[in-house]
Amino acid sequence: MNVWQQRFDLWSKYSALALGFSIPLSTALMSIFSILTAVLVMAGGNYHFKWSLVKRNPLVLASITLFALLVIGSFYSVGTWHESLRELKKYHQLLLVAFMLPVFVEEKWRKWGMVVFIFAMTVNLIAAPIRHFLLHVPGDAGFHDHIIISILMAFSAFVVLHMGLESRGARRWLLIGLFLLMSIYELFYNTGRTGYFVYAALVLLTFFQVLHWKGLLLAVLLVVMGMVGLYHFSPVFHQKIAQAVTNTEQYHHYTNKAQASEKNVSKIYTSAGLRLRWIHYGKVVWLANPVLGVGTGGFQAATEALFPNDNKKLYTDNSNTDILTIAAQLGTLGLMMLLLIYYFNVRISLQLSVPYRQFAQLLVVTMFIAGLFNSVFRDTVESNFYMYMVALFFSQYGARQSSAPSSEERGAGSC
Repeated sequence: MNVWQQRFDLWSKYSALALGFSIPLSTALMSIFSILTAVLVMAGGNYHFKWSLVKRNPLVLASITLFALLVIGSFYSVGTWHESLRELKKYHQLLLVAFMLPVFVEEKWRKWGMVVFIFAMTVNLIAAPIRHFLLHVPGDAGFHDHIIISILMAFSAFVVLHMGLESRGARRWLLIGLFLLMSIYELFYNTGRTGYFVYAALVLLTFFQVLHWKGLLLAVLLVVMGMVGLYHFSPVFHQKIAQAVTNTEQYHHYTNKAQASEKNVSKIYTSAGLRLRWIHYGKVVWLANPVLGVGTGGFQAATEALFPNDNKKLYTDNSNTDILTIAAQLGTLGLMMLLLIYYFNVRISLQLSVPYRQFAQLLVVTMFIAGLFNSVFRDTVESNFYMYMVALFFSQYGARQSSAPSSEERGAGSC
């Protein structure tokens, strides 16, 4: 590499760290730094090595393939070209992960990448109650929507816990204390129900990671007891769960599988009610077009055609769940590719060194559980979060099989 390429390469790493810091804090800065990092990586040269990282990583190749299927799907979409292009933009992070991968090949950049993200989440942890109680800003989530922060906070809490378990002395207790604070925020202050499910799943995973199969039964008992306890002693948790139950009962009482009229739409126009209706839309659209789907960006047009009597307030451009959103647009082929991404997340994680093995497994469980209730692969913050973390954790995999760029990386076999 010449002098300028070396500078661009270095700047791409600093830009990636700025991206990691901005993901929990600012959507605008996050978007700027994600594009800037990709541009700097391209300007940094050493293309043979960077391409070798991509082609040797089946997870990244599967992500690129899913994006390619979305591009193909735009040509037969039942929606407009505007809707197709808007949907492609939603999923472009699947492509950007290939550009992010070379940034974190060296161990020191991986460590800093995790540190800046956790620091930003700590800022959120401190800022949320200050904004709510002192500045009287509505909401409970700090710098993003409560659903987004609930997902990121659950993930961050267990990353911090693993970091604490791997540490010694005062640093261990400081990290475990931070884990407890993040857990208190998640379970007693946060109002994002998705975060509750992600947190419970990560409890099960962490017990399995630390104690293996013998810890799984204990984890199940603790999760059940913990949920019962929270329902009685956490007013926020109690309210959100009770509200979900009431909304679900209203949905089933005031609507049927055929339509949702003006008379009862107000009864199902709730958080849980809308999700149930959109999931139903996704299932029907997919089953009506099981092979190739309705094309990229065609979800709303297909929904309106299949449910002409539904109130217009209920129509949306996705099913609010990753599996059905992809299946409805790309059919079973697209669904299989999405499941392949989950599979490669798990398979490759088993080949990573500690603690990235544990972190990668936390990531895939977080994305899968959150994706059952939200379309996280197409949502701006969550998709950038996934792209960043995949590059951070899985860059180690490709670097082991390629010519390493420095002696430092060759010596970083265990973390």
